[in-house]
Amino acid sequence: MNLLLRKFASRKIFCTEVNMITGACKRLYYSEGMSAQISTDSVAGKDDFAKTTPFHTYRGNILNGQIVAYEGDAAFKLDGSNGDVFTHISPFYYRIEYMNSYTLRIYISEDPQLGFERAPMIDPVKGVWIGTYPAGFKDGKLVSMSGLPSEVNRSQTSFRTQARTQGYEIVSFALRCVINMLMAVKHNTLNLQNAVGQGVVSTYTGDGSTAAEKATVSETAVKRIIVTNAHAAKFAVGDSVTLSTGTFFQAKITAIDVYDASSKAITINAPAVFNTTAASTGIRRSCDWSGGSDSVKGECGMPTGVNGKTAVKCLNLENWWGNQWEFVDGFNRFNNVDAYVCTDYSKMPAAAFPADGWKKLSYSVPATSGYVQSFGFDVSEPWAMMTSAVGGTSAAPVGDHFYPSAYSDMRVCQAGGGLGNGVYAGPFYWLLNYVASDSSWSFGARLLFNPD
Repeated sequence: MNLLLRKFASRKIFCTEVNMITGACKRLYYSEGMSAQISTDSVAGKDDFAKTTPFHTYRGNILNGQIVAYEGDAAFKLDGSNGDVFTHISPFYYRIEYMNSYTLRIYISEDPQLGFERAPMIDPVKGVWIGTYPAGFKDGKLVSMSGLPSEVNRSQTSFRTQARTQGYEIVSFALRCVINMLMAVKHNTLNLQNAVGQGVVSTYTGDGSTAAEKATVSETAVKRIIVTNAHAAKFAVGDSVTLSTGTFFQAKITAIDVYDASSKAITINAPAVFNTTAASTGIRRSCDWSGGSDSVKGECGMPTGVNGKTAVKCLNLENWWGNQWEFVDGFNRFNNVDAYVCTDYSKMPAAAFPADGWKKLSYSVPATSGYVQSFGFDVSEPWAMMTSAVGGTSAAPVGDHFYPSAYSDMRVCQAGGGLGNGVYAGPFYWLLNYVASDSSWSFGARLLFNPD
């Protein structure tokens, strides 16, 4: 290690250097020699970063605007019985540096350093609390707890409005970017799907509308549907599903049993009995319930299961990518290629641009979709790791996709990817296709709590 590296290493500056052509990464400064093995439900991987700030995270229960229990306390619960479950992210400082046209360095430090910026939207003393799970819904409130389906079929506007009535916000684009930095430096890669796990991204995504997806038998007042063997084979016990007709719900499959030689009965724990009509009622997947990674014995990893169909967590955040698209606040794309960002919740949303508290990034976002090739760099908003060019692959340099709208009106940002996005998905997958009032069965959000 040369003298400069020794100097920086003594200050606990962590760094990953990325070749933005090949995706190859190497650890520098204090990160050299450190390990970040993923954990499973049976093995806790060696994780040097979990022992040091700002990479170490911990969970807590938040009830009525107060932190009432911390992970390790007897009172701490994941199931919501002692309040919502949030993950604490410590304040930190970062630096984005391009050594040349293709070499990117991401630096992280617990302390202020020359040339570093404070991570935006994280209190410099208290840090920030982010929903451990995607938002669910219980007793008329948005919640973050284990054992619930993701709350979907809401717009960004609806999520924001509801969250604020409860003293919460939804996670912002700025927070997404800086937490992605922490993950990338910890795991020494931008391709976090490869490092941690694919996430719930490779499930069956038919909409239940085709003849092959529909019931073969009509029944009344049941909690099952009879389908062909071929269609039943696309599901597994524990999958979250809904019907293509009637009231939308997200229920788990509890059994798949032989009905006759050509059909199987799929039983689900639906909230109420329902009727099925042969050749009319279909069954399809819906977003998985929270808690799929609860058994993982570390802060990052996935339990035993099929990679691509199993929940993952990173920095104690479950399904940061995959399972459902998450609306993020504080980003709008306008006029096809102009990107506006905001780091002040009191200024969100903006009705039109220019707007108070919003900054137009100095670079354009691509007008076409593709795998991320590069991130833009705005000297006044260096944290904004938005796609500036496509042309990469599913492996390198990032491995995540980018998708813009073909329309020129204002579009909001969604992140991560959903049930069927496969290798497109990942923490740097930005979807700029929808307006703030759009909703879908696969659109969710994640809560944020800032203590007083």
